[in-house]
Amino acid sequence: MIKQASLSIAVATTLFMTGCGGEVAKMAESTALDMKAELQNKMINEGTEAVLVEIAKFIDTETKEVITDETARADAIAAIQDNLREPIRDRVSEIVKGTEDVSKIDVVQMAIDILEALKPEILEMIKEYLPQEEPEPEPTIEEIQEIVLPAESIEAINGITMRKGELPSISSSAKEALSKLADFLKSNEGYKVSFKAYTDASGSNAYNLELSQKRAGFLAEYLVSFGVSESQVEAIGFGETEFIDPANPYSDRNRRIVVELSEI
Repeated sequence: MIKQASLSIAVATTLFMTGCGGEVAKMAESTALDMKAELQNKMINEGTEAVLVEIAKFIDTETKEVITDETARADAIAAIQDNLREPIRDRVSEIVKGTEDVSKIDVVQMAIDILEALKPEILEMIKEYLPQEEPEPEPTIEEIQEIVLPAESIEAINGITMRKGELPSISSSAKEALSKLADFLKSNEGYKVSFKAYTDASGSNAYNLELSQKRAGFLAEYLVSFGVSESQVEAIGFGETEFIDPANPYSDRNRRIVVELSEI
């Protein structure tokens, strides 16, 4: 009886151990997987931080001369690191999980390689933190006229010989001034020039009005011959009005052409 009982216990024990063997193996496998996952996470964290450190060094070097304020440079580094943290972590995770033996990963080299790949993107991001130069104010039309038609040019054009009843005779200095004016207008289609011609009091009002229009038109056509668009040239004759020397309406000073630039 005792012998049979001992045999039954032995069989039962053997069956119990055999049944639990699968569970023990599963537990061992689960523990190994947990340890591997823990090691991978540790490597991912270390790798991510290593890349961020390399990025900080790179940004500091690239911006040292252009962002002289230390606080501003530190803020730029922190902001760029923050923007790149998740993409970097994803990239490191992909490398780590794709490596069978993570202990063989050279974290420093991995960080350098990832930085090298990210440099173009980082350089673009740096631009947002560079000191912004104040844009040059747009010149006024008065300033442009001073540049295109300085006082000596106006004097040359106003000094065009205009004998009574004749069309203008253009001097070499006036031709040079008009040539420069033509170059400006061809390069700046948003501007136009107005030739405003005046006469003295010699002759009738109707005659002087027609004569002043012919004189202004003569210069307008001369400018168009340089290739300036007709839409950029205006000719207006005012006849015997707006005298410069009202006390002497027959004075030669009253025969003149005024040149004005304006925006279309």
